[in-house]
Amino acid sequence: MKKFILLFLVLINLCSFAQTVKIPLSNKIGEYGIGNLYRPAWKVTGISEYKGYDTTRYEKWAIAEIKFNTMQAYLEDMINKKIPKATYEYFLKNDHAIDTSYLYKNTISRNLIGVFIGLKDHLKYVIVDKNGNKNFNDDSILVFDLDKKKIYPETEVYIDYFDGEQIRQAQIPFTVDAYNEGSSIDDALKPTIAFVDRSYKQGIYNDGHSKWTITVDNPHFFLYKNEMFSLCIDPAGKPESVNDRYIHSRRDSIPIGKKLYTVKSLINDTLCLSYIAPYLESMGQTNTTAPEITGKDLLTNKKISLNKKRGQYVLLDFWGSWCKPCIAALPKLLEIHNKYKRSGLQVVSVAFDHKKDLDKVKMLINEHNLMWEHLFVDRAGAQEITKNYRVQIYPTTILINPNGKVVFRGTGEKSLIEIDKFLKKAI
Repeated sequence: MKKFILLFLVLINLCSFAQTVKIPLSNKIGEYGIGNLYRPAWKVTGISEYKGYDTTRYEKWAIAEIKFNTMQAYLEDMINKKIPKATYEYFLKNDHAIDTSYLYKNTISRNLIGVFIGLKDHLKYVIVDKNGNKNFNDDSILVFDLDKKKIYPETEVYIDYFDGEQIRQAQIPFTVDAYNEGSSIDDALKPTIAFVDRSYKQGIYNDGHSKWTITVDNPHFFLYKNEMFSLCIDPAGKPESVNDRYIHSRRDSIPIGKKLYTVKSLINDTLCLSYIAPYLESMGQTNTTAPEITGKDLLTNKKISLNKKRGQYVLLDFWGSWCKPCIAALPKLLEIHNKYKRSGLQVVSVAFDHKKDLDKVKMLINEHNLMWEHLFVDRAGAQEITKNYRVQIYPTTILINPNGKVVFRGTGEKSLIEIDKFLKKAI
C-alpha cells in the first residue's frame, strides 16, 4: 500500500512538472517594452532644500521632482498634511496594483528625484540629482536644443524604497524626455520634462510548433516581490513596427499558441506558467472573424452595420478626443482614406469618450475633415465594442478584409504606415 501511495505521489509530481513551463528572462532597455511608463516632473513649491545651482545664467528656471513610487509620495503628502486623507484614499482605491505592505509610514527622501530646469536662447538645461544628495554641484548638465532634432539621453539615478521590512537602495535607468507636455511645472517652461521607464524583461519560449517572445514589464523595476506585472506574447521575429499586442496582467489567463496558461511565479528572472486548458481563438485578433458592430452614426444618425460591409476592406479606428497620439495620427488616417476610398476602402472611427465631450469629438471630426462613419462608445458605459475587439491602447487600428477577417491590427501612427503598405498591395 505504501509503495502504491509513493508511486501515486511521484506520478502527480511528474504531471505537475509536465504542466509547468519555465521561461528564462533577461533584462533589456528599449522601445519594445510594455507602455514605456512616463514619470512627469512637478514643480517644488515653497523653500527648496536643493543647493548647487546658479539661477543667474538662465532666463527662466524651476526646481522640480519626479516620483519613483507615486503612492509612497501621496502617503507622505497626507502625513505631512499637504493633501487631505480623502484624496490619498481616492488614489489608493483607484490604483488596483498597489500593495500597501510596501508603503513606509515615514519619509523616504530618495523616493523623490530632484531636477533643475533652466531656459535660455531656446536651449533647455537639465540637471538631475542622480545621487539624491539635494545638491546639483556634483551632477552633469544635459543641454537640449528645442529647435533641432530631439535627443533622449539615458541616465541612472539612486533611489530608496521600502521592501516591506527595511529601506533598501537601488540604481535604476531612465530616459530623459525634455519635450514632454504632460505636466505643468510652469507654462513658460513648457515643454517640460519627464523620466521614461524603458526597461523590461524578455525571453523566448518554444512550444514545439512555434517560438514566442515573452515580454514582462513592471512600474517599479521588479524591486517589490509579488508586485503586479504585465505580459505580452508575440510571435518571435515579428517586426517591432507591428504593434498588435494584447497586454495581460499577472492574474489573467494567457494564451500561447493553442494553449492557455496562468502565471505561477516570477522568481530570479524565471517566469513559470501553468497550463490550464486548450485555447480557443478570441474575437478581434488577427486571422479571426471580426465581431459584428452596430450603431448609429454620430453625425448623421444613420444605422451602421459592419456585417453589411462585407465585400470591402474596412478600417476601424479606435480613438478619443483626450488622446494626443490619436489626434496626431488623424492626418495619416485621412491620407489613407482619400488614397483608397475609390478602391472601396471603408473607414469607421470609434470614439471612446465621455458624453460631456461629444461636442469636442464632433469639433475634431469637422476640423480634420474626417468625412466617414463615426461611432461613439461611452467611457462610463458597457463598452461592448471595445471589449469585443480587446482594445486597450489608443489609437488602435484594425483592418478587416472583404471576407470579414481581421488581417491587421496595431497601435499608433506606425500601424497606419503598415496598413498603407498592406492596402497598396491588396487593392
